[in-house]
Amino acid sequence: MADVYEKLKRFTSVNLAGKKSEEVSPAPSPSAAIPSKLLQIPGVLSGSQLIGAIEKREAEKKKVLLAAGVEEKTNSAGSYGLRLVRFGGASLLYPPQDILGGEICRQTGEEFFQNIRAEDLLFLDTETTGLAGGTGTLPFLVGAGYFEDGDFCLRQYLMRDYDEEPAVLRELLDLFPRFRALATYNGKCFDAPLLHSRFLLNRLPSPLDGVPHYDLLYPARRFWRNRLPNCSLSTIEAAILGRRREEDVPGEQIPFIFFDFLRGIRVHRMKPVISHNAEDILSLAMLAAKTCRMTQEPLRECGHGLELANYGRYLAFDGDGETACACLEESLQRGDLPNGAKLAVYRLLASIYKRWERYPEAAAFTRRALGEFDDFFAYIELAKFYEHHAKQCNEALQLTERALRKIAEDGDLDDSIFQQKQEWEEKLNHRRRRLLRKMKEDF
Repeated sequence: MADVYEKLKRFTSVNLAGKKSEEVSPAPSPSAAIPSKLLQIPGVLSGSQLIGAIEKREAEKKKVLLAAGVEEKTNSAGSYGLRLVRFGGASLLYPPQDILGGEICRQTGEEFFQNIRAEDLLFLDTETTGLAGGTGTLPFLVGAGYFEDGDFCLRQYLMRDYDEEPAVLRELLDLFPRFRALATYNGKCFDAPLLHSRFLLNRLPSPLDGVPHYDLLYPARRFWRNRLPNCSLSTIEAAILGRRREEDVPGEQIPFIFFDFLRGIRVHRMKPVISHNAEDILSLAMLAAKTCRMTQEPLRECGHGLELANYGRYLAFDGDGETACACLEESLQRGDLPNGAKLAVYRLLASIYKRWERYPEAAAFTRRALGEFDDFFAYIELAKFYEHHAKQCNEALQLTERALRKIAEDGDLDDSIFQQKQEWEEKLNHRRRRLLRKMKEDF
């Protein structure tokens, strides 16, 4: 900005050096050279007035940032704004000891995290000039949090203007290697690729290459996608962590607030943006601890049946059937499952026990699905059980004929069943003929 000031000063003065010694009439003042009517238009300023306006604007911006705790720092690449905050361990809802590498490994499926400690994670969040990505999007505020000596330390790097990006990136280049992995919320798809591209565009080596990444969006969706209206970090921190922000700004407004800040308009709105970023990083650390506790002791830490059902479903597909069944059965005991989720739990438990060849237990859950929801697939599964394991062909025949009647009625069929109606009819009629033949032979 100093170059701009100098140019404006030179513009408002007349340099007579190098001219002939003959008398020269004085140059008109900038205001005299501009028609008086033009100066009355809002926003039109003379050169001298513009210098004063810029200086006033910069002073106001510094005042607002200083009130927010942002101080000016300088490195080899230039100056930037830095805010440092240290939170005592007692101020967090969950201590760092709850963040366990083994549980992160269970959540991510990556063996690297098996021996990770809370102190090895760098919690990262950015505020940007847009959400589209690409070379035109800049992270003007980068927040980084980490555990140190039981406390949670927060460092926020602020670009006060576009020319301060190299200085911020230089600081991040020194910070990242101190940690073994990143922890973000949707950072795999947004924050990390964005920062990576900014390093490359500034001809700096990217410290993000090959760094393991713990993205908390995925375990959050696993637990709460069908329980909460959405899985935004602010929704989860309010509903699950019980945190309420006193002063916050909607995320979609943040780019426009930064553009106003650059122009010196309503610069006071930058303070809530800085607070928003800090709260996001604090919530990240607490969410990591919360999800680790939920995966370590799901029966105690999961407060809602849907959380247990969701986690049990994940464990079932991950190969831990024993813990999956414990979670799924407990979710039924909680009594707060909506009907769609309850039917899905019945079906999943029946399939797990059937895979283990524990057919009576599988049939018990299938009967519950049939009795409570008149489930089409329950007719089929129970017919298989009575034919092949209980050896009661008459019961199997009755169930098969009821399934055929259900197909003929059409009205209660799911879309997936209705689209394959002809195929299901052929299979059920084939089973019916086979059962009639068996019953005739036995008779």
